[in-house]
Amino acid sequence: MAKRNIGIMLLACAMVVLGPGGKALDWDLAQGAESPGAKASSRPMVWAVKTEARGLDPHQFDYDYDQKPQRASLEPLMEYKVMPDRSVKIVGVLAESWKGSADAKVWTFQLRKGVKFHDNTPWNAQAAKWNFERLFALNKVPATRIPQNAWPEKGGIEAVDDLTLRITLKNPFAPFIETLVKKYMISPAAAKANEKNNDWGQAWCSENMVGTGPYLMEKWVKGQYVSFKQYPAYWGGWAGKHAQRIILRYVPEAATHRLLLTKGDVDLSEKIELDDLDQIAKVPGVVVEQHRVPRLIHLYMIQQGPFRDVRVREAMAHAFDYGAFINGVWKGRASKPLSPLPSAIWAFTPQPEIKQDLNMAKKLLAEAGYAQGGFTVTIYILSSYGWFQPREAQILQANLKPLGIESKIQDIPDAGAFVSAIKKPDVGPAFYAWTFANAYDDPEDNLRRTYRSDGSLNFFGYKNPQLDELIDKGAIIIDQKERMGIYKEIQKRVWEDYPGLFTAEEQWFITRRDTLHGYDFYPFVINMSPNWYLMWVSDKTP
Repeated sequence: MAKRNIGIMLLACAMVVLGPGGKALDWDLAQGAESPGAKASSRPMVWAVKTEARGLDPHQFDYDYDQKPQRASLEPLMEYKVMPDRSVKIVGVLAESWKGSADAKVWTFQLRKGVKFHDNTPWNAQAAKWNFERLFALNKVPATRIPQNAWPEKGGIEAVDDLTLRITLKNPFAPFIETLVKKYMISPAAAKANEKNNDWGQAWCSENMVGTGPYLMEKWVKGQYVSFKQYPAYWGGWAGKHAQRIILRYVPEAATHRLLLTKGDVDLSEKIELDDLDQIAKVPGVVVEQHRVPRLIHLYMIQQGPFRDVRVREAMAHAFDYGAFINGVWKGRASKPLSPLPSAIWAFTPQPEIKQDLNMAKKLLAEAGYAQGGFTVTIYILSSYGWFQPREAQILQANLKPLGIESKIQDIPDAGAFVSAIKKPDVGPAFYAWTFANAYDDPEDNLRRTYRSDGSLNFFGYKNPQLDELIDKGAIIIDQKERMGIYKEIQKRVWEDYPGLFTAEEQWFITRRDTLHGYDFYPFVINMSPNWYLMWVSDKTP
């Protein structure tokens, strides 16, 4: 449980906080530390988010918008914690300690004693074993964050005794512990009681949560809100200050977010549009935090029709006006990517800069047999998720026109429909907006899921067998220097294949009221909420 490397430490510190009138705030106040005179309120803590969870089952759904409600009721074996010196380390939650074998193949966990699920059944090694067996049996996206060739074989997940769990992987997997910060545990008894046709209780668990966490879900009104209340028998206890109730309110319109935060009707907003940040920072009682994060913005190309030709894809990369996007849309509060990995990841290796060059784009299209363009593409966006996506798509649309390429922009209303649309086999040559945020400081999190041929996020049909081999090799090697060499080669190959447009490396903005306390930013888990248990609200500005 040692502190993480310097990359995470720098991320945790690289932030600016503005309070009323744009004045910089003291770090401790910005992070919601105890404030003299601040008293906990009985009112609910309200968080406005733009995208609704697809489901509550952590073994089926673990995108950022899914995990926000999950995190209130469910807990993992371990999680990241930001320390007082702003370093980050992995600390135990449902596991008290753990150790791995020298070859990173056998992992042993000592589990927390005296914990019970919300249905009063015990948390123990048998429950942990069942959760991992279910995770791999379902074989959904959460399982694929661990490479399949490293999954435990039959009998590889053992309840050694009541509080000792041992997992033996097929092959070594260097970042195994890091992947577990997002693997939530659910009650085996509750899921089994609601099974239908041996489905592991999937349908029921999509709508219900029985975990070990601090809060119980009260009600989920689809399209409106999900509410939570304290679980009285929570193993962590309720000493100190904590929110009594929490409401996650679904608000797709950016203007409504701004109004609700300004009026104080919500405590935390995700998130105010960039154009409004400077203005809203001047509102008394509002705090704006700016964080550097491992988050890349893309426009991926679905490799059908002309996009099967790397020369066409390269032409698209030279067509895009990066300056208009970064300086115009983002107002300089983003940077230009130089790798398929965010610059904060330890294996990051900068590649040659890709610049807008329409003459180069025309030359490449001519070489590929598209001198006059002559084809049409669709640009799929999910504006409820990314406020910037409509303008990103409009820039691309304008850039393609001089090349003789017509385009139409299709804004999909929700995340599930968006993924369904881009996964259609006959979708044709298309771009789709995507943002990837590393959940932990390892290139495996990004590269396998996105660029391996069978990657769970590889919706654009990218296939490179040599790259697949390198990704697999990088995952099983323990020596970080040797891994570095592999990831340098992977970044070079992906960059030269032009699978998409790497349009910006994002800054992350948190907008909240100064009456929200206990908030702490987790740089490598930004697709999860902060720790719900630590947050509380006061009625007045401290």
